[in-house]
Amino acid sequence: MNLERRIVSVHIEKTAGTSVQDFLESTLGKDKVLVYNPLDDTVSRAVDLKVQRTHPAHDLLRLGITRTPLAYIVNRAYLLLSYNVLKSKAIQIAEMPDDFSAIHGHFVADRFDRQIANPISVIVIRDPLERMRSQYAHWRRTKGATQWRVRVPFSQHLSFEDYAFLPELRNYQTQALADKTLGDFAVVGVADDLDTYIGRMIDCMQREGLMPANKNKTFKTKWLNRSPGVERSAQEYSCEFLRRFYDLHEEDFKLYESARRLAGGFSTQVDSQVNSHVV
Repeated sequence: MNLERRIVSVHIEKTAGTSVQDFLESTLGKDKVLVYNPLDDTVSRAVDLKVQRTHPAHDLLRLGITRTPLAYIVNRAYLLLSYNVLKSKAIQIAEMPDDFSAIHGHFVADRFDRQIANPISVIVIRDPLERMRSQYAHWRRTKGATQWRVRVPFSQHLSFEDYAFLPELRNYQTQALADKTLGDFAVVGVADDLDTYIGRMIDCMQREGLMPANKNKTFKTKWLNRSPGVERSAQEYSCEFLRRFYDLHEEDFKLYESARRLAGGFSTQVDSQVNSHVV
């Protein structure tokens, strides 16, 4: 039996998870990384996912077509390929192999507690308002065709404000922790300082003996799968919206504050942009 500790990388939607996946694949090898599919609760080896999003060319393509009908067509084609054509490569959770070093994807933090003993759990947290804006932009661009933990049926008339207040999205990042706390994670990062997170991941992997001997101990972080057209400052929202958003996602703001302290060793006011507009 393989007693090597495994990395369990919780990828909350729109929190730099594609960039983290690229790091894991580049460092450990695609054959050693399992990727979770929440649509059918299976995993696949990264090496078998021939249609990759972990590449800068993917972002360039999306930037070029984001406001055209092609955006929806390309995304649907990707989902069909990954879900149907590559379905034969899917592995049932009960049949997970022993020869992997990391699992990554949109799952709640306790999903693999029974399958993986003594995991090295890692997670990235993002500013709640920024994350929600990015999620909404991706949801609209793909007309709801996503491989996310929670799927919201598409409606052309659903505004960002209404989307942000959906009950199933309340404290979305806190939901992903299940019954765990950030203290249960070996490495905690924030999306706005991904380089520090990757550096601490490398340190952790070296301590655990997971860093292959032939690998360079430095890594140039790639910013991948970014949602175009989401730039919008908090000042553009009404005070009433910001107040309601903070109240609805209060636990996520507290979580982000805690993650910033753990990630960078410093304290901040809980989302200064929001606080400055709801006083």
